[in-house]
Amino acid sequence: FIGALPGKIRQNTAYRPFVRSLKTLEDEEYVKAAFPDLRIVHGDLHPRVMSCRLLVLDSPSTTLNIAMAANIPTICYWNPDHWPQCRQIRPYFERFEKAGMLFSDATEAAQQVAAVWDDVPGWWNSNDIQQIRHDWSGQYARTSPIWWWHWARTIWSLSRERAPFPRPKLHKIVGADQ
Repeated sequence: FIGALPGKIRQNTAYRPFVRSLKTLEDEEYVKAAFPDLRIVHGDLHPRVMSCRLLVLDSPSTTLNIAMAANIPTICYWNPDHWPQCRQIRPYFERFEKAGMLFSDATEAAQQVAAVWDDVPGWWNSNDIQQIRHDWSGQYARTSPIWWWHWARTIWSLSRERAPFPRPKLHKIVGADQ
């Protein structure tokens, strides 16, 4: 992906390595070896996300939900074979693909970044993309200043709908010794 970005965009690109407790993949070292001039950022990802011009994600992580809820311009690319999807989410990702928000090929994702770079707000604020973002957020990234009320109402509703478990009947075995 980085190699397919035009020079002017790559100069404005920063890479945030995935942070994990156990280092199994040295992605920062790999990226720095391939692109020595690339800026590497460390620390908390989410404040950086809030201030970026265009966020590019390489996995369907929590950051996708944060970006959609916060209305951060986002392009995604990943191999769907590496990230299995439940049937309920597939229609959303199909809409992402049609809108030029999701790619399975890194080069195509880089081409989309280049295509929208000069007018990211114009692309991102189009009615189609905003509707997709809104629909996604309504299903997977809801926000509310009174979130606790929504949670309590949902939990109460679920508890009212659920039938109590029947108590098991205990049978005495006739003629059985201890």
